Amino acid sequence: MIDFTELPKRNKSYAGANGSKISIVYNGEQYMLKFPPHPVKNQDMSYSNSCISEYLGCKIFEKAGVPVQETILGTYKTKKGVEKIVVACKDFTSVGIELQDFASLKNQIIDSERNGYGTELADILSVFDEQTAMEPEKIRERFWDMFIVDAFIGNWDRHNGNWGFLYHVQSDELTLAPVFDCGSCLYPQADERMIMKILADKQEINNVSIHMQEEYNFMVISDILTNSQTPPNLKNRFGG
Repeated sequence: MIDFTELPKRNKSYAGANGSKISIVYNGEQYMLKFPPHPVKNQDMSYSNSCISEYLGCKIFEKAGVPVQETILGTYKTKKGVEKIVVACKDFTSVGIELQDFASLKNQIIDSERNGYGTELADILSVFDEQTAMEPEKIRERFWDMFIVDAFIGNWDRHNGNWGFLYHVQSDELTLAPVFDCGSCLYPQADERMIMKILADKQEINNVSIHMQEEYNFMVISDILTNSQTPPNLKNRFGG
């Protein structure tokens, strides 16, 4: 793995709650370097595997043919001498190209009864057709592609603030941003003992699946099953 410790750093900062982040330059290009947060649910771990989850989740999106951020797994030694596994995420913004999340687009729908972070499926789907910045079908296709892969990899933390668009300032155009922020997939707080326990017991695997559905932040499963715009094959996947 690449040692990112001595690479040049930039002053650009990144928001987000899960772990520290710094900006670095690697091979002449800017990357966001993500550090693993301390685990909340598994106190036996020194830090979570979220960086590995980020890397693997993005690679699965790539294999599925969904545009996704470029990620590189590596290490970083802190000032205290602690070496951590980190993930470098290529910064897909640049001068004149800004990231805008779906929540900000949703906020432009003046007649919507809910704010940009509301996750009711019918409300989200209506935004696709009411917005005028992009072809509705392009957003709709990305939404369902992302939803299916997120469900497959168990990414329970997808929400309106971590997917969206690139705003091109000069042309006033929106294009779809690559998928990003997959660090909550593949149970990043599961240690080796927990993983072996799950893999050895089919019921444990089913329990994990149920737990992921309960924690999935994007929308409730009942919305998927009852909404007329949900693709039939997806309804079948969730028991409809």
